[in-house]
Amino acid sequence: MLFPIVDAGWLETVDEYFNDAVKHILTTVTEELTKDPSKRFVWAESIYFRMWWKQASIKQQTDFRRLLDTKQVEFVNGGWVMSDDALCTYSAMLDQTTLGHQYLYDLFQEKSFSRNGWSIDPFGLSAVTAKINKGCGFDFHTICRVPYDQKEQFINDGSLEFQWQFDQRQGKNSKLFTHIPYLQQYGPMRGYDWDEPNPSPSVTADNVEQVSMVVVDAVKLWNQSYRSKKHINFMFGEDFKFVKAQTQFGNMSRIMDWVNQRSDQLGIKMRYSTPSEYFDAVTQDDIEYPTKTGDFFPYADNVNSYWTGYYSSHPEMKDAVRKNEHMLRNAEVLLALAHSTTRANQQNQIYNQHLELLNQVRSVNGEIQHHDAITGTEKDHVLRSYVLGIEKSIHDANQVSTHSILHLLQKNQTLRYNLLDASRGELFKVHSDRRNPLILFNSLGWQTQGTVRITVDRSNVKVTNDRHESIPIQVDDLGDSTFALYFDQVMDAISVNTVFITSSDDAPSSSSSNNHKRSVLSNRFYDVTLDQHDAIQSIYHKKYKLKTTLRTTYKSYESFGKAGEQASGAYIFRPTKADPDVISDTPRTSRHQSGNIYQQVAQQYAPYIRQTIKLHKDQDGILMDITIGPEIPLHSEIVLSIDTNIHNKGRMVTEDNGLINMHRQYRNSPLNESAHLFPASSNYYPFVYHAHIQDDDAQLVICTNTSRGIASLRDGQLEIMLHRRTGYDDRRGVNTPLNTTSTTHVQLLLTTQPPTNKNWFKSHVAHLHNYPFGSYMFHEQVPVDYEQELMTRFVPLRSRTLPKNVHLMNLNVKNQDELLFRLVNLEQDDDGAVVVNVRQWLGDDIEVSFAQETLLNGIVRHVNDDDLVNVRLEPLQIRTFVVKFEIKV
Repeated sequence: MLFPIVDAGWLETVDEYFNDAVKHILTTVTEELTKDPSKRFVWAESIYFRMWWKQASIKQQTDFRRLLDTKQVEFVNGGWVMSDDALCTYSAMLDQTTLGHQYLYDLFQEKSFSRNGWSIDPFGLSAVTAKINKGCGFDFHTICRVPYDQKEQFINDGSLEFQWQFDQRQGKNSKLFTHIPYLQQYGPMRGYDWDEPNPSPSVTADNVEQVSMVVVDAVKLWNQSYRSKKHINFMFGEDFKFVKAQTQFGNMSRIMDWVNQRSDQLGIKMRYSTPSEYFDAVTQDDIEYPTKTGDFFPYADNVNSYWTGYYSSHPEMKDAVRKNEHMLRNAEVLLALAHSTTRANQQNQIYNQHLELLNQVRSVNGEIQHHDAITGTEKDHVLRSYVLGIEKSIHDANQVSTHSILHLLQKNQTLRYNLLDASRGELFKVHSDRRNPLILFNSLGWQTQGTVRITVDRSNVKVTNDRHESIPIQVDDLGDSTFALYFDQVMDAISVNTVFITSSDDAPSSSSSNNHKRSVLSNRFYDVTLDQHDAIQSIYHKKYKLKTTLRTTYKSYESFGKAGEQASGAYIFRPTKADPDVISDTPRTSRHQSGNIYQQVAQQYAPYIRQTIKLHKDQDGILMDITIGPEIPLHSEIVLSIDTNIHNKGRMVTEDNGLINMHRQYRNSPLNESAHLFPASSNYYPFVYHAHIQDDDAQLVICTNTSRGIASLRDGQLEIMLHRRTGYDDRRGVNTPLNTTSTTHVQLLLTTQPPTNKNWFKSHVAHLHNYPFGSYMFHEQVPVDYEQELMTRFVPLRSRTLPKNVHLMNLNVKNQDELLFRLVNLEQDDDGAVVVNVRQWLGDDIEVSFAQETLLNGIVRHVNDDDLVNVRLEPLQIRTFVVKFEIKV
């Protein structure tokens, strides 16, 4: 089975890789397969295929289509990239899969359909990837990087092929036949790679017997670790190989010919194949395969090399990825709404102007889910390339969003205003002679209360709604004549609303900056008790009458980097000792502030660690705004340790990609101080949306707004890796020391609740935390009389809201006529099925003319139309529909 790994950035950027290797691979492979119908090839990533197809000649395109017809070429995975399995959100993973599948389908229709998942390079494997693959119609899945100890067990048990049950609630519909190659890596055996830059000796008449018998002996050894004894998958590929396809095929063909001429004697026949041909052959036999549940984290390739560092490497990249995802969602939903209105023939104008721009944002968002992008495991110049792409993507998404908003609100079709995203720190200038509009957008399918924060140029301001009613505010002095303005809003599902900010002669309702210390921060849900140093001592939940002792401590692991031994680097977390050093458990400075929205304490724990504890008057949770950097010390890995009186007995619950709960039990890994083997690195797991610990009395839940690593290393503790600067390269290919001096920002939301609370509640809160309101301000020219030119609201659902355990995943423009509509049930419990009347939720103002369910990728459609009246969602089920509707305005 011949294939290349074509990373969408790693040692080189996407453009560099394409010009140096990828275009040559696809060109020479097409030539080689066209000459010989017995040859086969496998391709996975759509991002590169699109680049090649755009510059391919008519002959090359024709030849490639013929190769698809004859099934000599097979697409596997077919996503935009081979995404990372640990740190991407489930929404982003499905979006990039959909993007790739849609592109290939537009070119080749049904011939592009893949039945095979292909995740052979990500550093650990998620159950969500298997779930998405199954939902896209895949029957089989090929993976590679599973933990070394599990791999050894699979080899010994003869279970390198198994049924992966990624969700135990849906029976056979949640199983995927999965294959793992025998070798630790996906590449060819050493000495069997004839491509540049370091080619093996060519196969000649003099050495063909020797090199062929090595293959024969290897295959017979591998055969012992699979249940099927008739067929063996000999995977033959590597990073950016087949630049000279004729050389690779030529040498392998000489081995195959030699073996096949002696097949009766050797008991082996060899042929070029594809995953579909292989899996069809294997599954014809009546063989009972073992079942594997859960996921494959953390990945390790040996006892002192746990790949848990990349969960937190280059956190500034992870911050940017999540921000881009949020901005893309806003743009998607707003364009879908704007495109669906019935206003005077403007749909085509909006569509034509902005869908291409939105496609560029989709492309960037897909690219940065790659397993060497979001992970922070790329060369420095490649990282800079990603960041520049994200900056442009956010700008483009904002352009789509703002123009769509103006289309939804405008009364006069000739409006020519520009809007800016006010949530990114742009200074909102409050003109004293007018009502200054701020437009808000809620992309969620729920009616939501949220807090808006923008930066204004004065403190004496007032905020009113479109009915001229005053809204309570809080103003904090940021210095340099700038101020943070906070206020709350309740917004209907997928709605746009306008508030007005005016200059006020009255004293502002601002925070007190007199540093009046409080021993207790209090709202209607919590009492947060501080000690004499202003560190949190305990939290008491008033509704549940739960008191939890809680201490936060900033600590630092020293990175291991002894010459000649395994270092801690971009991929691998390896400390020099078992316990991290305490940086500080008490703040050096504190400033108390109190206002109409928040009680808060702004603190500094070290020159590079700043934290603000915020207690919102109406929020069931405690917000921790944390800034780490710049210039954290060299050879340090900064963590936040949260210690409580909860007796979790080594158990912690995280979630794969923000969706499927995974129960983690503390691993008693080998402890050997002289060999620098410590359990911390083997007990870290991906932390995407939320995690919790619990005992019989209480549960502590932490939500995050950006992906990190998390562990529970002792009773009652959660430890979150915030930033890393090891100064070492860990010899996993990137050949670059992890030496970032960046600054990262993370928002953690802490809640306590009884352990009997429904699982969906944690997910609901985490989604609210990750999708705050969009806020947009006018740039350069501001309407003199806003309400003469624009409506103040766009509320198509009129206060109707989805159930809190059902999330509107997508409302996207699919093509000129259709939208892509996705729902997911966030409930994890067996009895958590829910039925949603989508028609009723949409209401009379949205006229649905067509609805048809599809596979998750939005392509393969079910035969019957769907009335959207009784949409049943099993626990954690995602359902996708193609719809047409018009919004009457």
